[in-house]
Amino acid sequence: MAITAEYIETLKAELQNGVDKSFYKEWIINTTDTRGAFIVSKSKLSSQQYGAALESHIKTKFGWGGQADNISGDSLTPNGNKVEIKCSIEDSRGGFNYVQIRPSHTVDYYLLANYSIRTDEVIFLLCPKKEFIDLVVENGQLAHGTKEATFEYREFAYRPKMHAREGTKGRAQWDALQQWKVEESTLYGT
Repeated sequence: MAITAEYIETLKAELQNGVDKSFYKEWIINTTDTRGAFIVSKSKLSSQQYGAALESHIKTKFGWGGQADNISGDSLTPNGNKVEIKCSIEDSRGGFNYVQIRPSHTVDYYLLANYSIRTDEVIFLLCPKKEFIDLVVENGQLAHGTKEATFEYREFAYRPKMHAREGTKGRAQWDALQQWKVEESTLYGT
C-alpha cells in the first residue's frame, strides 16, 4: 500500500474529528461471520472496545442471555450454563491474553474465543471452571492492582498469557488448553 498525501489528510481529519466506531461495533455484534468480526475488531477498535463487541457478538450469534449478576459470568446459555466469555486476538509474538480471570466467580465454563492471525483461524476453547482455574493459578500472574486491593474482601484476578507459537514460554499452557477446543456448532447447544 502506498501512503499518499490524500491518505495522510484522511488520517489527519480522523484524528481531528474523531472516528465514529458505532457502525463497526454494530456490525461486529450482529454479523454471523465470527472470523470477520475478529478481523474488523482488530483493525478498527481498541482492545477494550473489541472485547465488549466480540462478547456481544457471541451472545447474539449463539442465542445466549445476559449475565444474572456480577459474579455469575457474562452469559447464561439456553441450557442454563453460566459462561464467562474472554476474547483474544493473537499478538505479533503468538500470544493470547486473557484478563480478569476470577476464581471466586460462580461460573460453569470459561469460553476463550480466539482469532489466530498467523493461521487465520477462529479457535473456541470451552473450559470447565475447576480445571481451567487450576491451570490459570498454576501458570498465570495476578492482574495489575490485585495485590494492592483494599476491598472489603480481596478478590484475586489472574492474567494468564498463553502462546501458540512453538518455543515460547506459554506454549505448554496453550497446549493444555487444546483439550477443550470445540467446534463453533457445539456452542449453540451449550
